[in-house]
Amino acid sequence: MSIAYRHHDVVGVNVDTIAFCARDMQWNRLAECAHNLSSAHVAGFKATYIKNEEFQYHGRHQHMSSSVTSGQLVRNMTDGAFRYTDRPLDISLSGQGFLAVETPQGIRYTRCGQLDINDQNELITFVDQYPVLNKSLSRIQLPDRIMKNINFTREGAVIHNKILNGLHESQVIGELGLFEFNDQHHLKNEGQHCLIAEEDGIISKHTIVTQYGLEQSNISSVEESVKLVKILRSYEQTEKLFKTFEDMRKKQLNSSSRNV
Repeated sequence: MSIAYRHHDVVGVNVDTIAFCARDMQWNRLAECAHNLSSAHVAGFKATYIKNEEFQYHGRHQHMSSSVTSGQLVRNMTDGAFRYTDRPLDISLSGQGFLAVETPQGIRYTRCGQLDINDQNELITFVDQYPVLNKSLSRIQLPDRIMKNINFTREGAVIHNKILNGLHESQVIGELGLFEFNDQHHLKNEGQHCLIAEEDGIISKHTIVTQYGLEQSNISSVEESVKLVKILRSYEQTEKLFKTFEDMRKKQLNSSSRNV
């Protein structure tokens, strides 16, 4: 983040605003980077960062202006690396799509493809035990004891393989609901595995499902750690700058009161 100001505008309201915004921005970047680091081990987690956007504040004279950068949360939707697990209920997603899950707070979205089957023979997430939903946002009901005989197609169809009278038979018993969003900015992190959407998702036609493995997070712990240190140093410098502006403003006010 860059902060530019003119000396003669230091005691004005604009610079106070700049210092406050700068400190707030650095704090948000610090919190986002720390969240990325803590989620680097989570399957399918997507890194987020704050995109800097510069806007202008004009001083008391037109030739005086100050600038401060504000931020918009951006999600990195590049695919994470594929890790083979040899587990039938582990799936990896490639593309822009998310799985829809049913939580006590409502429908949420996730890229974590580590799945399981509950006592009601419903397809659920392994970690949080949330029911996985189909395209109609209904739960996916499975036949009894099929874990070793279940397959997922690239398009997300759930297949039950069985042998009947010596013949191999495959039956479609469900379909994963794969959803994507026109604007990723409308997705907000809720914990490490789920996202809450501010708009309805649309059915994804280009997301590919791969069975027997998980998508890793797309976060580099080393790069994120280096970034965290840089942001922390920048935050400390911004905090000092903010204090300097506060001290100068107080001196100006004290000087004005003595002249009254």
